[in-house]
Order: sequence, then C-alpha cells, then structure tokens
Amino acid sequence: MKKLLVLSLLSTVSLAAAEKPAKVTMAKICGTCHESQESSLRGYFENVSLKLGKVQLRMDETVELLDFNPAQFKIVNGANRESPEYLQEIPKNKEVRIEYIEKDGKRYATALSIKQPFTVPKEMLISTEELAKLVALGPEKGKYFLYDSLPPLRTQGGMIPTAVNLPFPAFDQNVGKLPKDKDALVIFYCAGVTCAMSPSSAKKAQSLGYKNIRVYHEGIPEWSKKHYTFLTPKSFKEGWLDKGMPSVLIDIRKVEEAEKGHLKGAVTMQPEEVKKSISSLPPKNKKAPIIVYGNDTEQAIKFAEELLSAGYGNVKVLQGGMGAWSEAHYPIELGKLETKIVYVPKLKPGEISFEDFKKTVEDGLKDVWFIDVRPMNESARASIKGAKHIPVAELEKHLGEIPKDKMVLAYCNTGTLAEMAYYMLLERGYTNVKFLNRTLDIHADSTYSVSPGK
Repeated sequence: MKKLLVLSLLSTVSLAAAEKPAKVTMAKICGTCHESQESSLRGYFENVSLKLGKVQLRMDETVELLDFNPAQFKIVNGANRESPEYLQEIPKNKEVRIEYIEKDGKRYATALSIKQPFTVPKEMLISTEELAKLVALGPEKGKYFLYDSLPPLRTQGGMIPTAVNLPFPAFDQNVGKLPKDKDALVIFYCAGVTCAMSPSSAKKAQSLGYKNIRVYHEGIPEWSKKHYTFLTPKSFKEGWLDKGMPSVLIDIRKVEEAEKGHLKGAVTMQPEEVKKSISSLPPKNKKAPIIVYGNDTEQAIKFAEELLSAGYGNVKVLQGGMGAWSEAHYPIELGKLETKIVYVPKLKPGEISFEDFKKTVEDGLKDVWFIDVRPMNESARASIKGAKHIPVAELEKHLGEIPKDKMVLAYCNTGTLAEMAYYMLLERGYTNVKFLNRTLDIHADSTYSVSPGK
C-alpha cells in the first residue's frame, strides 16, 4: 500500500513538472529565421540601468529583467565592440540577442548583440520613390507584382497598396501566387532592413527561375512615414477593434449618412474641412495611427493624402470603405458619432495612466503602498507627498517592508526605474503592482507635473 502511495506521489510530481511551462527564450517572429539556443534570448530591447546593472528585454508578452556587470558585459554592434555607455543609445524596440549564464535559478546577462541590417545586392534594391511611382500606376500599367513577405498577423498593421501577402514562412505552399512569367518584375518587402523575410523570399524566387527580382529593403516602417497603407476590413476588425488597439478612426462621409451606420469609435470629419480637421488631430510626435474610411476606397485615399501632405505619418485607409465592411457583416454602430478626438496610447502591462496616478495620490493613497524608486540623492531633493523612498538598487533588501495585501505603486523621474521595480516585484510574488511611465518634474513643495513634450 505504501509503495503504491509513493508511486502515486511520484507520478503527481512528474506530471506537475511536465505541465510547468518552459521559459520563453525568443519573440515568436524571431523563430521564423532562428532556432532557440541554449543560454540565449532574442527579442526587443526596452530599458537599461547602468547604475543598477539591469537590462530589460521584451519577447512578445514576456519581459525578462537580467542583471549584468557593466565592467564585464560585452556589447556587439556588427563588427564593433561598444562600451557599456552605448546601451543608453540603443533605441527601444531594437532587435537584440542576449547571452546569459544561469545561477541559482536566475539569469545573468554576459553579452548583448544588436541585430544588423541584412545585405541585399545593390542591383536588387528598389527605393521608396521608385516603388511609389509603380504603386501610383498600378500593377497593370506598372507591370509589376508586389508581395508582402510578413506572416498574416503582422500585416494587420497595414499593407502597401496593390500588395499581395505571400508570407515567407509559408512561401513554398504559396508559390501559386507568383506570376507564371519568370521575366516579370517581382518585388518583395517586409518589416525593414533588419528583417530577413523579403531578402529570403527573393532568394527562393531566384531558385525558382525568376530573373527580374527587387527587394524594397526599407519596408513598411519607411513607407508609412510618407505614404498610406491599406487595411482590409478583416485586418481592422481582428487586429484593431477586437484587440482594443488605440487609433484615430475617421469617418469622412456626410454626417446624416454616417449616423445611419458607422464603425465603433469613429469620429466624423468632412473632406471639405480637412484643414480645420487636421488641427484637432493629436500632435505629430504622438505618432497616433490614423485610419480613414468613407463609402469606398477612393474617397478615403484623397483625405489620407491630405493628412500625409500636412506631415502626418502612419495613415491607413480601410480598403473598400463602409461598403466592404457591411458586405462582411461586421458590427455597425448607429446614432451620433464623436466630434472630439481622444487618443490614449495603449498602456504597457502594469502601467497606470497619469490621470489615475494623480487621482490615487490626491485621494490620499488609500490602501496603496507608494514608492519613490529613484536614487536617494534625487528623492532627497524633492519627492511626491506620501511616497516612501526605496531606491530600486535596494528594493530586495526592503521586501519585508512591502505588503502584499495592498496595491504597490512605483514612480521615478522617467518611468524606466519604476518599470524595472514593477518586474522585480512580480518576480518576487507581488500581484498588485503598478508603475507610472511618464517623465516628471518634481518640485520642492512636493507638487509635480509632466515634462513638456513627454
């Protein structure tokens, strides 16, 4: 009987171990071209603190915070070896690989490599200007075939007009989308110069005998700065509405027509008042996605081009307009549309909006443990009333003081250290943690404000 009980317990432990999810080692998109490697992480660079010796990496929904020794940490930028200070110059969302060692169940970073642009033969390249001229002509007059090499989910952000999705990961299963004429002009693009999908698609097309191949190496990021992209009704519904992704959605039809049926969250604007309408848009530095639709595609394109001429980027057109949306039997709102644009960027995991932060502080921090995680020399000069001073570097020493039955709210000068504190507390079992991700001016009288332009 005892033997059976022991075997049963061992079986239960083994099952629990088998069910424990493996740690994430790379962003999903990285897996298209790379295999998982031991003691290596691939993803997007988010934050760094040289003082703390911590670097933050994002892999889709997973964020990893790794310790490192600045004096021993290697930074590889192509053929160059950079100093630790170079970490502060790496832009957020830059693709990187981090090598690490594991000790006592914790990962310690030893090296960071910055993803470099892929090399494409000069004769195969096509510029933004050249591609724009062809797109303006259209495939029939321009005599070209344009392919988006990204996976379908990645195209939900918008595609270059006239493009067909031929995802590199499923290239071999979709060769029927290529033209029969091997001498036809075939153009591939993807997510920019560090993305391998369009150069890799070009190589596959070459192996199939296509002779006139071009790669638009700059891809969607560069195109979107000066030109509009297309969203299909399916892409907009699944990639934006269903996910609650923030955008400025503009209905340019006549008000009385729009009130009979419009898209959720749409703001009404009239094409004849485009200059007046532009003044009500979010500041350009917010880089808000602007999605325009009318009865059909052509009506929206004209409005989109006006926005682009005014210096706005990231402008998208709903392909087929309200007609295509209705044909797809997607949900429609009735009644009056909004007239005032309210654009609120999507908050990061754990992030608290500035408005909620202010309200929490002004309400007296009820059931809130409020932490100023800046270094002591900064918090000593000025701090927000009610905050307890625990620098991030000393957070682990003070865990016994921080309750788990209250919301823990962290702030710093810029949001960087506060976000690191958020992930450190999550790792240690805290479940109700928030942080402010804003650049603050904190005054001697304990008042505070958001720094201009932040």
